[in-house]
Amino acid sequence: MKNFRQSFEKIFHQLCLDKEKSAAFFSLFYQNFVDKNPQIKAKFANTDMAAQRDMLRMSFIYLIDFSQTFEETPRLKELAKIHGKMDQNISAQMYDNWLDALILTLEQTVMDLDERSKLAWRVMLSPGIEYMKGSHHLL
Repeated sequence: MKNFRQSFEKIFHQLCLDKEKSAAFFSLFYQNFVDKNPQIKAKFANTDMAAQRDMLRMSFIYLIDFSQTFEETPRLKELAKIHGKMDQNISAQMYDNWLDALILTLEQTVMDLDERSKLAWRVMLSPGIEYMKGSHHLL
């Protein structure tokens, strides 16, 4: 998936190297995310958003690793466990909302993001998202 690799490398490096762009991207992402589903806003009411943004950045890597190997890593398993806690009560729809919010944020922030690149992002992240949907209740 050449489009994904090019798009991901460009975006991820910008987000890692430029703290202002990173903060703006993740703030916009979380605004888009909570706008997708009113239940999501309540989940982040008492959240340290700076820490949450750092976790999101690493979550991309965990999801992409899974899509390439289809092997559960300790970090991905821990992420699923965190989301599976009884007080989290995260629905499968919220994971879909997460991906939709990410694509929307990419559309809003990446000038040359074409339809193939958006599809590549969905394809690459979907196996890990499906893992999260199915496993977080089992851990």
